[in-house]
Amino acid sequence: EAGGFTKNWKTSAAARSRRARTWLWGLLAGFAALSVFGLLHHEPWRDEAQAWLIARDCPDLACVLQTAGYEGHPVLWHLVLRPLARVGLPFSSAKLVHLLIVLAAVFLFLRNAPLARHQKALFVCGYFVAYEYTLLVRNYALCVLAFFAIASSHPDRFRKPVRYALLLALLANTALYGLVVALVLAAVYALDLRRSAPAIRRGRLAAAAALVAAGCTLCAWQLWPPADVLPPTAHTGQIKNSLFNFSLSQGHFSVVSKALVGAFLPVPLDGPHFWNTRMAYAPL
Repeated sequence: EAGGFTKNWKTSAAARSRRARTWLWGLLAGFAALSVFGLLHHEPWRDEAQAWLIARDCPDLACVLQTAGYEGHPVLWHLVLRPLARVGLPFSSAKLVHLLIVLAAVFLFLRNAPLARHQKALFVCGYFVAYEYTLLVRNYALCVLAFFAIASSHPDRFRKPVRYALLLALLANTALYGLVVALVLAAVYALDLRRSAPAIRRGRLAAAAALVAAGCTLCAWQLWPPADVLPPTAHTGQIKNSLFNFSLSQGHFSVVSKALVGAFLPVPLDGPHFWNTRMAYAPL
């Protein structure tokens, strides 16, 4: 009887595993089909074409790097596009590479996220994944792929610290948002390391720390604004001698409060021109 129970349990587990794989690949295939349909009917926006033009028209890598301070994004996405653009391929090739990046990110999420199937399906078919990070051919798809790769590597972060650090360094060079998140995750890693004190060789920890530091420094170096766009004048309209402004004015607090409301209540106004509108505004 015990042997029969074990055999039935193994058969049931194998059947569940097959159903899970079928569901995963079926949803991924459906998502890919919808994405291809959307990309074929999406005209490139100006900011999408901008990265392609930089990758195509810059004569060398030094020129590509010089654009980062003006663009506000690291050049990782430009470097992905550069081989395609320089050999004369059309912009549609960028859409294909972008789609492959998104599909890799969605696959990692569907396979590893500790969520119910319906929750995974709702997330993948939601606005941000299905539209913002798929149909808009920009560097944010690299962010999403790095996010999900880091989340998938999280259980092994102490066993494989160098791999985890490499992913953080790559995340830092996808976008400014990636740099912020990479710094936060590195700080959390250091905190967890101190609390749990896992047995990790110092050489591997030193290599991991060096990778994260190098990745974040590289991103900061690329994004530092050139002299002809320094300093920012959005709040005061006056030219300053420094990149940073630490004055505590009502204007600065109003920017923070509006950003918080927009982050947690991002409900746009109804109508055809809803983009960048907010139903709820901060009182300041």
